Amino acid sequence: MSYLPRNLAELGASVFCLVIITLFAYQYLNLLP
Repeated sequence: MSYLPRNLAELGASVFCLVIITLFAYQYLNLLP
């Protein structure tokens, strides 16, 4: 069970990065004419 927190932290970081990238991409597409 000692590997669970590390994996959850890595999963959370990966999801957070994906969300940030998606938000930036969505904002960039909205700025396009």
